[in-house]
Amino acid sequence: MFRGFVSEAIGGFMPYRLHSTLVKSAILSLFVGTSVVAGCGCGGSNSGDGGLILQGADVGADTTTLTDRDTADAAPSGGADASSTPVALGVWVAVSASSSHTCGLRAAGSVECWDSAGNQLFPSPPEGPFASVSAGNQYTCGLKIDKTITCWGSDVKGLAEPPAGAFVSVSAGDIHACAVKTDGTIVCWGDNADGESTPPAGIFVSVSAGGQSENDHTCGLKSDGTISCWGVNLNGQATPPAGTFDSVSVGGATTCGVRTDQTIACWGMNIEGQATPPTGTFASVSVGDYHACGVRTDGTVACWGSSIEIEGQPAGTFLSVSAGGGGTCGVKTGGTIACWPGSAIAPASGWSFVSAGLYSACGVKLDGTVVCWGTEANTPPTGTFISVSEGTVGDNIFTCGLKTDKTIACWGYNRDGEATPPGGTFSSVSVGSDAISVFGYACGVKTDGTVACWGYNGDGEATPPAGAFVSVSAGSGQVCGVQIGGTVACWGTNTSGEATPPTGTFSSVSAGAGFTCGVKTDGTIACWGINILGESTPPPGTFASISAGHADCPCGVKTDGTIVCWGNTGGITTTPITGTFSSISVVGNMTGCGVGTDSSVVCWGSGETAPPL
Repeated sequence: MFRGFVSEAIGGFMPYRLHSTLVKSAILSLFVGTSVVAGCGCGGSNSGDGGLILQGADVGADTTTLTDRDTADAAPSGGADASSTPVALGVWVAVSASSSHTCGLRAAGSVECWDSAGNQLFPSPPEGPFASVSAGNQYTCGLKIDKTITCWGSDVKGLAEPPAGAFVSVSAGDIHACAVKTDGTIVCWGDNADGESTPPAGIFVSVSAGGQSENDHTCGLKSDGTISCWGVNLNGQATPPAGTFDSVSVGGATTCGVRTDQTIACWGMNIEGQATPPTGTFASVSVGDYHACGVRTDGTVACWGSSIEIEGQPAGTFLSVSAGGGGTCGVKTGGTIACWPGSAIAPASGWSFVSAGLYSACGVKLDGTVVCWGTEANTPPTGTFISVSEGTVGDNIFTCGLKTDKTIACWGYNRDGEATPPGGTFSSVSVGSDAISVFGYACGVKTDGTVACWGYNGDGEATPPAGAFVSVSAGSGQVCGVQIGGTVACWGTNTSGEATPPTGTFSSVSAGAGFTCGVKTDGTIACWGINILGESTPPPGTFASISAGHADCPCGVKTDGTIVCWGNTGGITTTPITGTFSSISVVGNMTGCGVGTDSSVVCWGSGETAPPL
């Protein structure tokens, strides 16, 4: 089997067998947002430690697509091919565990690291975006999407000083690290007392640096599928068997690889049974100090070796697994991270979307479930969702959400049918009320691009025009949508010009109370309609998104992730809360909620409370 093709995604050599379709179908069935190309198996500090290859020129954009050009041994094979579907910004896509700490990679390209108690490590990882991350002993290395390598933490023996150049993967071992360059050669740095940092010549598709207690060695997968190892060989850990492989993972003094027939072979130290893998077919393997774990082709995880290090293994299906010095962490198919045994703590589950109302708010968690909170919050239905929109009609609340099967579910107040959506498949949904917040309605963009509305229609707000749309926003009596081509069309109430959009092309639009704002394709904001308090006079600068809210204080997320508000802010442009955000939802009067770039939800202002943990 030919194994050495050049990947256009990262410009380097990758194994032929990809084992990626379950990764895509599992992640993509649950999430929307910035998407990725699922990548190399995420073994621990002692493995090949891949991650994601983020594609698209603008990684910070709301969406891009996941393609079929995946990197090697990322996750179990099987499942439907779900390419071209978006995936959430904050979802975990890779994890790397070592004896000292664990690091995770989110789909947006950010890296977070924590210790065994779940505490965030300082200093924090550098800014990305990253394509992969590998945790070593007291240090970490990451491959950025520009193909350069950055390392941080302990700089003993120059561990935090990677070489310059363009790379396709990196692996951080105990006291040395290695990386595959875009030309397929390997370069190593750090300790070299036993030749572990002196790789042989040849073309490689991946590398795994390991070692523990003076057992440092390295193995690489060559372009012909064979494995070559170098460094300490006291236990035979650097003497690989013959045959062709899809991946290799180096542990303390043990090495394992997934053969091209998807079985696992291990060699080296076996005092805890870590070199005696189970039978069956596997998509990836990761070796720790005295145990190893693999993701089977059905997505389940099997671990072997030290009983102390493998106890508490959770059920469910996984995209990848990483065996560290005393435990294991894995990325589950829902995009969350699970760690075991019980002493290993995974980071808290984050959020992908939030919508704030006058008396309550609802958010979509990274596992697709909806949580609502506040004084008047309604209980959401079960199931998994992509987005949610919270509406207020007088003292009543109704909510609509787009489910992962692309149908719409609504709940709460339903006097005019606002919580009774039509059938069919949709790409987005937005709820609104009439101009004096007495009647409710909602609109959604169907998958064929047409708009459907339901609920109150006293001013034509539920009678959309013909044509194809990419998004829609329901306000207080008016509805505006971005059409194919970028122009904006509005309908419904127009007493202050809120439904008379300017010319030009837009990337998004948000309808408020008597005014509307949109982000133009050049990143600037244009607003139209009532302007008594300056709500239709946006500040200069470039923005990623806008939320007009239900009153007279719109806010926008700038391209640097910060929030700026204007209008009823005392006549000044104001930042209501510090930090960087991927999206916001404002009510007005300096009140709202936002999803941070770390996938946390933060709320501010009168009546808004933080979401439950």
